[in-house]
Amino acid sequence: MPPQMIRESSRKARALSRRPASSYTMGTFCVVTISMDWLIQITERETQMAYIRNGGICLKIANSVFHPPGSEQIFCPAFSGRSRLPTPFFFYFYENMRETSFIRQNKDKWQEFEKHLASDKKDPDKLSNLFVQITDDLSYSRTFYPNRSVRVYLNNIAQKVFQSIYRNRTSKRRRFAEFWKDELPATIWESRKELLLSFALFWGSFFIGAFSCMQNPEFPRMILGDAYVDMTLENIRSGDPMKVYKEAHQGSMFLSITFNNLMVDLIVFVSGIFFAIGTMGAIVYNGIMIGSFQYFFYEQGVFQESFFTIWLHGTLEISTIILAGGAGLTLGKGLVFPGTYSRIQAFRLSARRGLK
Repeated sequence: MPPQMIRESSRKARALSRRPASSYTMGTFCVVTISMDWLIQITERETQMAYIRNGGICLKIANSVFHPPGSEQIFCPAFSGRSRLPTPFFFYFYENMRETSFIRQNKDKWQEFEKHLASDKKDPDKLSNLFVQITDDLSYSRTFYPNRSVRVYLNNIAQKVFQSIYRNRTSKRRRFAEFWKDELPATIWESRKELLLSFALFWGSFFIGAFSCMQNPEFPRMILGDAYVDMTLENIRSGDPMKVYKEAHQGSMFLSITFNNLMVDLIVFVSGIFFAIGTMGAIVYNGIMIGSFQYFFYEQGVFQESFFTIWLHGTLEISTIILAGGAGLTLGKGLVFPGTYSRIQAFRLSARRGLK
C-alpha cells in the first residue's frame, strides 16, 4: 500500500477513534484484510441490525451492538481509514475512489498496454498480465463509473486485445466442411422432434388423401382440379398416362419442377411464423394432395408406371418438404415455447436454427 494512503488511513483512524459510539450508527463499514498483491478482501458479517448496500459491498451499521452469525468473502477495491467499533472486530471505513484519482493512478499502465498492443513484437506473458489488469480495471469502472468515458475507454482497449487473441482464423474451405460435418448434424439432432412430427404429419396426411379417394371418387377433382384430372384421364385412354411429363423439354421441365419444389419448401418453412400452425397446415395439404394423386393412378390401373415415374424425382421432393416442415416447426417453436428467453430472442434463435 502506498505511504500516502497509509498516512491518510492513520489520520482518519485517529479521527474516527475519537468519535463517540453513536457516530458510527449511520457509517458504512467493512471488515477487510490486505493481501500482498493489492487485493483487498472483505468479510461481510450480516445481522438483523445490518444490511448490504446496493452493489453488495459494505454493511451499514444500524446499531452499536454487532453480532456476526456468518460471513461472506468478496472484494473491495478502494478504502480509507480504520476504526474499532465496540466489538472485537476491526472495520475499515469504505469510500469510492474518485474517477480522476482512478485515472491518474492507472493511466501509465494503460498507456503501456496500448503501446505494447500496437508494437509488432509482443511478449505473450506481458500482454497476458496487462490484459488481466485491464479487465480488472474495467470491472471496477463498470461498477463505480458506468456512465463515464473511462469505462468506454477501458472497454475498447480490452476489446482490441480480445479480438487479436480470439479472432476466427478458420479458412472458408474448412468452415464449409465444418458446417456439413458438425453444425448441420448437430442442428438436425436438436430439431429431431420437429422433424419426426413433420414426417408423421406428412405420411398421415398421405394416407388420409388415399383413403378419401377410396371413399369418394370425386375427391381428386377437389384437390387436383378438374382440368388436371380430365387431362390425365385423356392421356390414360391414349395409352400414355405420363404424357404430361414428356411433352415439355427435359431442361425446361427440370427447371419448372425445381422452381415449384423450392416455392413449396419456402411456403412450408415461412408458414412457421404463424406459431407453427401454418407449417402444419402446409404439410397436411401437400400430404393429402400427393396421397390422392397416387391413389388416383392406382384406381385407373396404371399404378406401376406412375409409381416409377413420379417417385423417381418425388423422393427428393418429399424429403425436402419434410425437412422444410421440420424447419418451419422449429421456427414456430420459438414463438410458442420461448422458455427463459423473451419471445423475440427465442424467435431469432429458432429462425437461425431453422435456416440451417
